[in-house]
Amino acid sequence: MYCRFCGAENPDEAVFCKKCGKKLTAAELENAQSVSASSPTPQAVPPVQQNFAISCPYCHAGGESCHPIVKTDVQTSGGGYGFWNGCCGLILLGPVGLLCGACGSSVKTKVRNETWWICQKCGKEFISKQSAIERANLSMQTAALYSLIAALIVGYSVCDSEISSLWIVAIAVLVIIGLWASIPMSMVESSGLPIEQLLTPEEKSSFRTKFILLCAVSILGGLLLGVASIG
Repeated sequence: MYCRFCGAENPDEAVFCKKCGKKLTAAELENAQSVSASSPTPQAVPPVQQNFAISCPYCHAGGESCHPIVKTDVQTSGGGYGFWNGCCGLILLGPVGLLCGACGSSVKTKVRNETWWICQKCGKEFISKQSAIERANLSMQTAALYSLIAALIVGYSVCDSEISSLWIVAIAVLVIIGLWASIPMSMVESSGLPIEQLLTPEEKSSFRTKFILLCAVSILGGLLLGVASIG
């Protein structure tokens, strides 16, 4: 409240003015008490909601200890001889088809972002589920392409009696097995969780169907192309 004599501000419970020393009237005390009673009571600020859906797969720390980061992967390809174009040209056109590798060889840049989490408690990193699925899809496409080529070589070597096919078949089979086996292993290693815990039943069923379908189609297609190229 304020003193009516000198205008100085005093505490609400004061009886005398701290500046001029004069006694404050009862009306001033009642006015100060009514003002303090009418002032709003400060409300407690609700705590900020945190995302506890994420937990560290290594130390099992909660979401408050895990913080996301984005990793960018930039890949540049092309600008030289197209190996795969040359291989396709060789299969379809013979030795002359090798010239197809020089066609359409432009520089291509691919930028891919992945979301990772860092646990501040144990210091380890693990990939998010969505980024793990996207990485697995890209790996399956690459594995299907290489499996197609490996199976084509197997089919060609088995049907051609002039080629010693045993060691070629063994190498091609090992390459195919390694390509497809590395996909689930990479998911487990990067996410820190087995596939049964990383994916929901629907996601796991979709992943398994796509995995088997791409693997079977690429291998059977390569074998048929290899056998057909002999005739």
